[in-house]
Amino acid sequence: MPEQDAVNALLEAGLAPGERTEGYDAEVPVGSVIGTDPEAGSDLDRGTPVAYLVSLGIEPTPTPEPTPAPFPAPT
Repeated sequence: MPEQDAVNALLEAGLAPGERTEGYDAEVPVGSVIGTDPEAGSDLDRGTPVAYLVSLGIEPTPTPEPTPAPFPAPT
């Protein structure tokens, strides 16, 4: 679910958006909520803050540094 939709769902349920964190996830699109704490479906009091994790998409793979060519032996 997109982040704004998730925040709206929290508010409509009488809950409060809690701490927002970000993390990489290969399956969840960028900007969508990966999960919450407490988990969805938990029995909570009105106004309880719910922390949520937003996807940054696939984790980038670092580009390897090129290996320098050896210097030719002196002649």
